[in-house]
Amino acid sequence: MNLREKQGKNEVRMLDAQGLCDYLSMGKTRATEYAEKWGAKRKLGKRTLYDKKIIDKVLDELESEEETNE
Repeated sequence: MNLREKQGKNEVRMLDAQGLCDYLSMGKTRATEYAEKWGAKRKLGKRTLYDKKIIDKVLDELESEEETNE
């Protein structure tokens, strides 16, 4: 059993471009555009990854803004 399973965290934090597209249900261009705008883009060496915690925070804030506007 690895550390992630011991801590009860089966989800990854950093998403690659395909994982980002799947997570947001968007195409690559639009998903990466939003992630960069939200500040979730991270460069690790040659790889570009996207921080899921930041994306979740932004999406949660969008939901609460919509609820207060209703």
